[in-house]
Amino acid sequence: MVRSLPLTIDGAGMDRLRRWSAFWGTLLIAWGLVVSAGDHSHLSFLSGIGAGLGFVLLGTLALGRAGIFGLRPMGSRLGETTARFQETQRIAHLGSWEWEVSSGTVFWSDESYRIFGLSPGSVEPSYQLFLDLVHPDDRDKVKAHAQHSRENCAPYSVEYRILRADGEVRHLLSQAELITGRQGRIERMVGTNLDITERKRDELALLNSRQQLRAMAAHHEGLLEEERKHIAREVHDELGQLLTALKMDISLLRLRFGGDPALQRKAEDMRLLVDRTLDVVRHVASNLRPAALDHGIVPAIEWLAEDFSHRWEMSCEVAVQGKDIALDDTQATAVFRVVQESLTNVARHAQASGVVITLSGDDSGLQLRVQDNGLGFDPAVVRRAHGFGLLGMRERVLALGGSLKIDSASGKGTGVVIDLPCKDGGQP
Repeated sequence: MVRSLPLTIDGAGMDRLRRWSAFWGTLLIAWGLVVSAGDHSHLSFLSGIGAGLGFVLLGTLALGRAGIFGLRPMGSRLGETTARFQETQRIAHLGSWEWEVSSGTVFWSDESYRIFGLSPGSVEPSYQLFLDLVHPDDRDKVKAHAQHSRENCAPYSVEYRILRADGEVRHLLSQAELITGRQGRIERMVGTNLDITERKRDELALLNSRQQLRAMAAHHEGLLEEERKHIAREVHDELGQLLTALKMDISLLRLRFGGDPALQRKAEDMRLLVDRTLDVVRHVASNLRPAALDHGIVPAIEWLAEDFSHRWEMSCEVAVQGKDIALDDTQATAVFRVVQESLTNVARHAQASGVVITLSGDDSGLQLRVQDNGLGFDPAVVRRAHGFGLLGMRERVLALGGSLKIDSASGKGTGVVIDLPCKDGGQP
């Protein structure tokens, strides 16, 4: 069994071998003729002719039969490499292209044809054909990227849609670089087209799933707030009325049996206990749903600031700027809960001595900021933590079409900023 030699001769090497073989073969044939003419030696003549033919035969074998010795022409290897390259492009849905700027000549790989819904080589590629295949809504964007790239001699990357002849819409990512000559003039542009339709579909499915989860969370939050409102009113009205009636009965008992000192002391203890229970009822009802929230967001925030100052012995100021702020119940409840959670975080983590709550309303909507003078933190570190406080605050605002930003740094305090856009009619 003959093993091929691990040797490759390119086209130039083959040509040199052919020319040198022809040269030495011709020279030896001439030598044989001269020798034979001088001494009439047939042996010398035949040796010269034979050697020359041997070299000619060697050159012929080098050209036509090199594969016998394991010598593979460069053209064969190039063909195999091209086939592999085309197969790789087909599997990856990645087409390549080239545009010679001076002549306007455009080259598409086979996969580029297939990406555009065409058979390879079925049409002559051109820049205008490419633009005709781009979705009409994305055509101006693609042209702007190409023009900017040529004017600034810079690479570009752009996502866009194409519209195939059968009506199918595909998403592509095109990337290109410019090749310049010695004088810095653009000679050609080379690039790739990557079919990202499947990726776009996955992104859209993920976005829809996220929106559905957000809508479901907002719906459950709305149900929870309604339940809180119902329980707060039941506790405040029903339990509050019963305790008030019990307090009145205790007062009547003291009047009726005023001559008994022991009974008087017991009745007074009972009255104080009822008063404390009433305070607990009011506190529970206010935490579930503050009554001030029924009068608007500003009174509710002012009540929350006063309660926070009293409970934590910390300064909490409220500043209202701009036009009147009117929110519907859903918006007001969401903003109130975000401020409430922000103040809770200040009390637990900030080690602050004061908080300022600023509300401002204008034609664009509501802007609210809760700023403390505490330790501050790195927001990137907090986002990697497994807590749901900041996430819940952000989701409440996002459900209303607004945005929430955390402005903080170590040693510089923390600011929670809410932007809530206006609805139709000029109110947030």
